[in-house]
Amino acid sequence: MKVVRELHYEDDKFNDNTVTDHEGRFTFSRKTLRTRRVLFDYSIYLFLSVADHPTTGEQNRFFDIRWGNRLDGKALNLLMSDMQCELTADAKDFSLKNLEVPERAAPWFSAKCTFTHANTALYSDKEIEAQMQELDRIVDQQGIIRVR
Repeated sequence: MKVVRELHYEDDKFNDNTVTDHEGRFTFSRKTLRTRRVLFDYSIYLFLSVADHPTTGEQNRFFDIRWGNRLDGKALNLLMSDMQCELTADAKDFSLKNLEVPERAAPWFSAKCTFTHANTALYSDKEIEAQMQELDRIVDQQGIIRVR
């Protein structure tokens, strides 16, 4: 199958593709994008999809991540080094860890995949729930109104 990689970076768009082997494995070469901006945030998107999926007849996105400033780091690289995707599955949301600076935020993303290194690179549902409870506690303590 033909796998399409779309990268959106500032106002630029980069597309390339590769073909899976007989077991569905694929790789992309590393792509480095540079920005001219220094002081302001910018958005980066990475989408992976399969062109001409036999059950849909159209592109089928199975990995979708969007973040400001950068899309690299140990967690994302580790995660994407070994993932198993099921094109007929429903997409699920995941929360990526920031392994370099754990107290800083990292992106949420959507995928129809499971990840061999999920325990290292992703927050578990239990960890996310604990984070949400802590945020609720802080909001209540400070009297802030929060909309979900």
